[in-house]
Amino acid sequence: MNTLFLCTANIHRSKTAEELFQVFDIRNIYRSDGLSAKYVVKAGSTLHSE
Repeated sequence: MNTLFLCTANIHRSKTAEELFQVFDIRNIYRSDGLSAKYVVKAGSTLHSE
């Protein structure tokens, strides 16, 4: 199963969720992305694109 966690800048909530779920459940794939290009650029994180 693939799971994508989303938040504004992908530096706190979604990134933390991705890391925690990967530790506790290695059978599935977890990723995280940010939704706001402005904040993602500031944070140097990953922007969600469809």
